[in-house]
Amino acid sequence: MTHLFPLLTALLAASSAVASPGAGYRGRVHGKRRCAAGSSATASGSSLSAGSDSAHHSSVSSLSATSSVATASGVESSAPASPAGPGGNNVYVASGDPEVVGGPPVAAGNGSDNATVDSTASGSANGSSTNGPTNATATNATVPIPSGGSNANVTAAEPASAGRPVFAHYMVGLTSEFDQAAWEKEMTVAKSKSIDGFALNIGEDPYNDAQLTNAYAAAEKVGFKLFISVDFNWYGTDEAATVAAQLKNYISKPAQYIVDGKPLVSSFAGHDFNWKDCSAAVGTELYAVPNWLQDGGDNIQGAPGLGSGSPPEEIARQGGEEMAKRGAKGLFSWHVWPGQQSNTPVDEKLGTSDDEKYRTFVGNGTYMAGVSPWFFTHFGKEVPYSKNWLFKSETLWVDRWKDILALGNKVNMLEIVSWNDYGESHYVGPLDTPWTSDGSDLWVKGMPHDAMLDLAGPFIKAFKAGASEPAVDQEGIVYWYRPHLKNVNCDSTDNFGSKPTGWELVKDSVFVAAMTKSGGTLKVTSGGNAPVSLEAKGGVDVFEVPMGVGEQSFELTTTGGSASGKSNLTISDQCWESRLGKVYNYNFYSGVLNVGA
Repeated sequence: MTHLFPLLTALLAASSAVASPGAGYRGRVHGKRRCAAGSSATASGSSLSAGSDSAHHSSVSSLSATSSVATASGVESSAPASPAGPGGNNVYVASGDPEVVGGPPVAAGNGSDNATVDSTASGSANGSSTNGPTNATATNATVPIPSGGSNANVTAAEPASAGRPVFAHYMVGLTSEFDQAAWEKEMTVAKSKSIDGFALNIGEDPYNDAQLTNAYAAAEKVGFKLFISVDFNWYGTDEAATVAAQLKNYISKPAQYIVDGKPLVSSFAGHDFNWKDCSAAVGTELYAVPNWLQDGGDNIQGAPGLGSGSPPEEIARQGGEEMAKRGAKGLFSWHVWPGQQSNTPVDEKLGTSDDEKYRTFVGNGTYMAGVSPWFFTHFGKEVPYSKNWLFKSETLWVDRWKDILALGNKVNMLEIVSWNDYGESHYVGPLDTPWTSDGSDLWVKGMPHDAMLDLAGPFIKAFKAGASEPAVDQEGIVYWYRPHLKNVNCDSTDNFGSKPTGWELVKDSVFVAAMTKSGGTLKVTSGGNAPVSLEAKGGVDVFEVPMGVGEQSFELTTTGGSASGKSNLTISDQCWESRLGKVYNYNFYSGVLNVGA
């Protein structure tokens, strides 16, 4: 953290040089993508249970069921509902060591203060979920050969016993104050949600070794797996020896994720990096599944001869040659938000066209896809790395999971983006461990997302089983919404001075995913609006209800019981109250209600 400004200088200098998505949205400081960090804050009433069904198509229309699953947390406890923007005393430190906000690491749990209101309702606690199987990590996973590649007739290998692995991208740069117990807590929550391991994103932080040591020791104790994801916003592609030295101390540890007897490693960018040279320097062959950026056509960086219209066979041939030359066993795609390739928000769904391009390019190699719940960043003049935009993400989490299941065995591995990248608002982990503030606490504190882990439960279970639709084990709802109406005017007090680019693409809506075994009745009361009754058909149905200022209450009745409660965050027609005053906040709040015990 002490080298903040030298790295900021490098970030700003590189911002125009890195190809999309590149530093434009991932510029990093002290080993964190885009300086993402935040300050530690206990989530107020968040945590959710989730699911989704691929029987419904994931388009969402107002007041109509259309797509996926979820259960939401944030059921009202004895505490009164919070006004928009709980604020806080987080302080951004412009020089020296950024302040870490929050107490010492706490026992395993998800930071939720959910309490049940209806006698038959139960909130999710301590990060546990009944959606999906108890996670079993594969020490020696075998990645199946996908269909749809240039050699689709090759017999696929049997997948690992735990099914296709699901990982979560984890920013080590935000853990300067972690001890082993903090890592154990995070991993216990992740494991309870059927996540197999963390992809540990590393830059050049001085505490890398201390925290990687803590992480691997914690994972061994918890029964969790890890692998390192090298961030080439910081490392040079000619630094094979430097990267190897960082990897060497960890890839032989018991908690290292292994594929076909080889340590799994990944990256952000770095398509010119030679993993063969790195393997030689490490002293063992690595199972490298790096991220190479894709230019929006058929071209994957690293294969400059490819262009739109190239036959699939030629794309696969060149892809195989490029991966073999660089020692890669497959590729990881970071394309998880619509409009991201040019960082220009668009009013459309993400779709799977980029996945198909990667799948064709890697042929029979390993394809690791990504899934993410949201994207909002709002750094202003208070820091030297200002950026301010919002990708349309309102139903992205469910839509993307449905697309992943529809892709079938074209996807071999999955990475959730991310567990703890607060500065881009796509975190899904709990907020109650200490994390280092870079200023993103302005819109993150008091805005829990961990309900999205519950919503993902049936999808994860289906993905690992190779199923096309998730099965509902736990009935309930997940809800999510922004904290204020989109037309509030905060220009005179906001840290950036204007709304984020893309703000007009979102709706003033509350989103609710009903997860039922055979259908049920959902009632949503948003603020002063009249209650809205909706019929869930069974499986996972997503509903969109007009947003009303005030309290948000929810009820679900099924043949298995009922649940009802209020969210802990009211919707406001005023600006979000932060430690810097009134600002725009287009992040989302989430919660969960489960039926029965």
